[in-house]
Amino acid sequence: MISWEHLTKFPKWVPLALGVFGVLLLGVLDYLTGPELAFSLFYLLPIFLVTWMVGRTAGVSIAVLGAVTWLVADLAWDVPNSSVIVHYWNGAVRLGFFLIVVRLLSAWKQNKEEKEKALKNILSALSGENAVRKRLSRQSRSQMSSCDSLRRTSRRRVRRSALQ
Repeated sequence: MISWEHLTKFPKWVPLALGVFGVLLLGVLDYLTGPELAFSLFYLLPIFLVTWMVGRTAGVSIAVLGAVTWLVADLAWDVPNSSVIVHYWNGAVRLGFFLIVVRLLSAWKQNKEEKEKALKNILSALSGENAVRKRLSRQSRSQMSSCDSLRRTSRRRVRRSALQ
């Protein structure tokens, strides 16, 4: 099974192709099931995938493709007593909804990436500070060791001179 981590390693055209295929498949299913069943939630899956993995522009493209595909499936059924204007209005509303989802998702991803970058910078700074502390601690121990050695040497000299 393909996991989310596996998808991030693919070139960007792979999730884009999966998104296009997903939208077109949903359009066929939408047409086959008829106008009584709504597939709006399912159209969000390829929009989410492409927006997150490829970017906002590609997400907008998939959102437009999804809205147009849904509109074509609705128009193909030619429901009696239904105005064509209603179908176009519903398509425009769906497109607006899909575009809002793309905008929110891309803003969420950008915010997440900025926070991850800030966290890496903080961890890097802390790592550098920790290295400096360790180096200063070693120097301090070395200097204390030198002082202890000098103190012992001084005591020996004092003892020798006192004995002489």
